[in-house]
Amino acid sequence: MKFKLLIAFVVGFGLFLAQTVIAASLRIESAVGISVRLDETSGRYEIASRQPDWKFAGELGGPAKETEVSHGTDRIGAYQEIHFSWQAGALMTGSIRVYDQRVVVLFTLACDQPADKWTAIFPRFTSIPAKLHHFSGFCSIIGRTLS
Repeated sequence: MKFKLLIAFVVGFGLFLAQTVIAASLRIESAVGISVRLDETSGRYEIASRQPDWKFAGELGGPAKETEVSHGTDRIGAYQEIHFSWQAGALMTGSIRVYDQRVVVLFTLACDQPADKWTAIFPRFTSIPAKLHHFSGFCSIIGRTLS
């Protein structure tokens, strides 16, 4: 009797751990082979493509909170998106969107409270595919959205 009870506990505990691990990571993938994964605990994110076989990785600088996956359509087409917030001196919100029929990844960043200076860099890539040149830029469109 004690043996059966112990097995049930081990199996139950294993299922609990599996659910905990799954819940800590969000993943979306487009029909054209672009996938995005966000680890909520560490704030690490990865964007990968099947063809070419590329992987970009980055970090928020802290854990992701208030995470959600959504689906929608804008002028570019149908998309899937991971939306999240994190603390970077001020409360920041961001999203990573992939389009179902386009090889496009859209990053958004917003500061949800008044701030004297911009406190976050997003995306902040820590790893890019070999033989690619690093680039950076900043684009601001005030009062316009894609939807």
